[in-house]
Amino acid sequence: LTKQYGKDRVAALPVDVTLAESLEKLFEQVCLLFGGVDILVNNAGISISKALEETSGQDWDRLLDILAKGQLLSSQQAVKIMRVQGLGGDIINIVSKNALVAGP
Repeated sequence: LTKQYGKDRVAALPVDVTLAESLEKLFEQVCLLFGGVDILVNNAGISISKALEETSGQDWDRLLDILAKGQLLSSQQAVKIMRVQGLGGDIINIVSKNALVAGP
């Protein structure tokens, strides 16, 4: 994407969405690179496909940390910046197809 659109339009930045500190650093980098935040698309996700009796508490915690807590922490960081900018903005939360049709 960088080759096609240029470094002023695309950046690949690593982040751990379960850690507020990691997200804070990410949003600082984004503001430096692009001048602010206009839109956030929460799209981090994982799938752990195990039978109920095989799903551990650790599996469950990992799912919730990434799928739910990650969206919360990311949105908090984005809103903080959007409010300072005073220009509004949008947050889009992507959810699993399993929200509508569960797997076996």
